Amino acid sequence: KLRQVASGCVLDEMGEVVDVHSTKMDAVREIVESSGDNCLIVYQFKAEVDRLKAIWPNMPVLGGGTSAKDAQAAMKAWNRGEVPVMALHTMSASHGLNLQAGGRRLIWMSLTYSQEAHEQVNARLARQGQARTVYVHYVTASGTIDEKIARSLASKKQQQIKLMDAID
Repeated sequence: KLRQVASGCVLDEMGEVVDVHSTKMDAVREIVESSGDNCLIVYQFKAEVDRLKAIWPNMPVLGGGTSAKDAQAAMKAWNRGEVPVMALHTMSASHGLNLQAGGRRLIWMSLTYSQEAHEQVNARLARQGQARTVYVHYVTASGTIDEKIARSLASKKQQQIKLMDAID
């Protein structure tokens, strides 16, 4: 629930979405509109996608409920530069998913606790074949669980680096 609150909406006991705030949504919208680039938005909750779709109704989504056919069509359109905004769930950012041709901006609307998933998502744009500088934006709510997750990811990254150094 803490992650949902930080995201801006929670599910109540009946499974209905209750809006808490629009701060993150406003920040995401500002990044997209001011960047002039195609943007890949990383989400964790379906309610986030619904809120994003209210702003960008034609936005493709790579996540739960997206058919393989629709996902392939969305990725091809993205890589042709035809998709200004696309949403991506961390669990849909599998190894080998090539999105580097379609954009260079990645916006983390809500973080994952998984360091591997975090790195894999970032590697969808920052990978071989990317011709431009990649920007990764983290939209976090101050004083919330977002900060704890960000610290956890940073710590896991440092532990991973130490492990790799020890193996060398």
